[in-house]
Amino acid sequence: MADKKFGVKQINLIGASGTPTLTSPNNLNINAANVAISTDISVGGRIVGTSTSNVIPFLYNTYSDLPSASTYHGAFAHVHESGKALYAHSSSWFEIVNKESNGTVGTGTEVYSVGSLAIPGGTGVSNRIEIGDSREFTFQYNTSTTKGIISAASNPIDIQATTIKLLPNVGENGVIVNQNGSVELYHDNSKKFETAGAGVTVTGVCSATSFYGDASLAVSGKWTLGANGSTDYTFTGTGIVGTENDPIIYLARGAVYEFVNNSGGSHPFQIRQSNGGSAYNTGVTNNGASSGTIRFEVPFSAPNTLYYQCTSHSGMGNNIVVYPTV
Repeated sequence: MADKKFGVKQINLIGASGTPTLTSPNNLNINAANVAISTDISVGGRIVGTSTSNVIPFLYNTYSDLPSASTYHGAFAHVHESGKALYAHSSSWFEIVNKESNGTVGTGTEVYSVGSLAIPGGTGVSNRIEIGDSREFTFQYNTSTTKGIISAASNPIDIQATTIKLLPNVGENGVIVNQNGSVELYHDNSKKFETAGAGVTVTGVCSATSFYGDASLAVSGKWTLGANGSTDYTFTGTGIVGTENDPIIYLARGAVYEFVNNSGGSHPFQIRQSNGGSAYNTGVTNNGASSGTIRFEVPFSAPNTLYYQCTSHSGMGNNIVVYPTV
């Protein structure tokens, strides 16, 4: 064992309870058709192989088989049960995401949390977010026209939420769509148009270049109702200066009137045949509603006197005079 060409300084072979030691002051070369080591290897330095044909498997059957990421910081691993590749950083294993040759990232079923997503502006397709098998749905900001573009090609776009708002500026309403409720249109943050169960409400002047029909259902008078505790309705609107408590209301035969109940939801407004009497429903839409619009198309055959009253508080109410007297 003193072959100087081999350069071995010392070989100590000891019993099974000890550790054989092979020591050389220079490189140690082992040349054989195959070198087989049947147990674990602990290497204090680097493993340096040739530039090609190196095969070192990093295979683990399950995630629970992975070693400590803290101990093997920087290690690579493949978990067979999931088909995933991972690397160890600090105290955790992180998945390495696959990218296909067509640009698809992952398998198409993963969900990624990316925080803020920044896409540079431009005029072509390179600055767009594209969704769909054929990328039909796109988001884009076009710098040449300084405008945002949402496109679904020739397909419709459905936006679903309990409330949908289009805001022309921060804190400024434009269009509001409420689930199972009204649609509101605003001008300079002031509401001008609102749909309701009985029709629509327009605030301000309604102008048109032409009209169709005879306008027989146009509203002749309208009142907004509040509440003074449980003793009075408060009225603002047609024929009233300021606000009045439970005024006598005068309605013309053949005309249309609206009562918008904004009294708080606990004061159902009902048009009745008399004080404490049964409901008068002829020509009345939404009679007895706690909120919203009650519409009254006064028939020519209506009695000379009716009554409006809260169905929960009998003291809230007064006469409705129908004219001309018949």
